[in-house]
Amino acid sequence: MDRAVDCLPNMLDLMLVKDGDDSDRWWEDHLATSKAWKAMWEQVLAIHTDRHRQLVEWADDTKADHVIREHLLATFPWLVEPALLEEIATDDLARFSRNVLITRICRSLRDGAPKEKLLADHAADLAALQSDDLRHVEAFLDDAAGIQQFGCQATTSWIERAAEGSWRYVRVPEEAKDRIGRPDHWDASTELLRALGRRFAEAAVQALKLWEPQPRRRIRIRLTCGGSISCCSICRPSPMTSPSASELCSQPTVPPLEADGQSSAIPNWNGSDTRPSCARQSNESSVTPQL
Repeated sequence: MDRAVDCLPNMLDLMLVKDGDDSDRWWEDHLATSKAWKAMWEQVLAIHTDRHRQLVEWADDTKADHVIREHLLATFPWLVEPALLEEIATDDLARFSRNVLITRICRSLRDGAPKEKLLADHAADLAALQSDDLRHVEAFLDDAAGIQQFGCQATTSWIERAAEGSWRYVRVPEEAKDRIGRPDHWDASTELLRALGRRFAEAAVQALKLWEPQPRRRIRIRLTCGGSISCCSICRPSPMTSPSASELCSQPTVPPLEADGQSSAIPNWNGSDTRPSCARQSNESSVTPQL
């Protein structure tokens, strides 16, 4: 099995868009490639249900690790061996803990705390992180890409996405149905699902304690024709002053950043801004979509 999956295509690195490239086409190609790659793994996992643990172990420290785990937790958790499902859910909740740390650090930096003091105060928490998680947190500390403002909402953003996404079926098992609407049979016991649901609820309570209203931000977009428009928040749909501006804000070439600093199309933050130039946004920042 390992030799067979070694032959499967890997996901290409997201490269910076170069001057002169068609950024719209570049971004669309990347999204299509990512969608096809995730669909490939969905089919592999759906067919080889007896190989789930083997595939998880094979994918360790590879780009496929996140996608495989996400499918097993979010797409068809009822097909997963109970012990493996519990392990994957536990690992996913560890990401929540990482986001709690990011939220506390970013809010302290926002409120004027010295970086050196924060490093000392959170030394034990940082030392306990895995290398990938540590790099993720350090990206918010360094703020090279202007993402600290998103880190302030990392905890609530994560729990919101998880509730409607990766944890949806574990939280509400009766929503798992086959193609003709019949309830799917779960390999996991009712007791295990209740225990996992309780752990997620406890995380949600912690997230609520860290909730704070998000300030409305105005994003200025400079058009190649020389004009400019402004919209609120992160270019999400909102009342605009002209129809063309509304159409622009609905285009996939301006993907919103998630609150933990990641683009919704880029699952693994590597500390550098790898989105196309037309998608980089910050308070009163300028981007130049290719119109």
